Amino acid sequence: MAFLPFERKGWSRSTHFEHYLEGDCSFSLTVELAAGALRRKLKAEGLKFYPTLIHLAARVVNGHTEYRMALDEAGRLGYHDVLAPSYTVFHDKSKTFSALWTAYTPDFSQFYQDVLADMAAYADAFPLFPKPDEPATFPLSSVPWLPFTSFSLHLGGRPYLIPILTFGRFVERDGETFLPLALQMHHAVCDGYHAARFVEELQELFNHFNP
Repeated sequence: MAFLPFERKGWSRSTHFEHYLEGDCSFSLTVELAAGALRRKLKAEGLKFYPTLIHLAARVVNGHTEYRMALDEAGRLGYHDVLAPSYTVFHDKSKTFSALWTAYTPDFSQFYQDVLADMAAYADAFPLFPKPDEPATFPLSSVPWLPFTSFSLHLGGRPYLIPILTFGRFVERDGETFLPLALQMHHAVCDGYHAARFVEELQELFNHFNP
């Protein structure tokens, strides 16, 4: 994994970047993803939903530079050549959660097995970040108890440019299964277009999943 400087000269959104970075302006939206076809496919294949969801989200994140942009320690803009997912797992014993990471690979079968192995290895590890040596990641979390229609986070410190994904509880309605997704993006690097593209591409992966 490498962090690559981004050349802003000639960048069409350079003024947008400066304006929204100065104000540390992020935005969030909540949408429902149609998940019925994916759930049926996974059931037929004997696969778990959450590891699959993590992989599909990682495919979208790693498919576009805008979703991998960040500021280095000196405040310089760049982008990660690849981002691993950092995803939450719930501990029923303590009613707390941990954030695990698994190295991203486009190979679904390999990634799926790696996630299952990480979940098993840290099932009883209660610290927030139990797995060491975390690389560059994007955050993904699940709130499976709530079918929310709105969700937002409030961050402090240096502007955080990488998308933040939060999924809710499945909703059954009119013969279809929907999955809430709250997507938070920083306006310095992403606009409504980029949010819509993210949702559309993830929905397409849901619709046409093929392990």
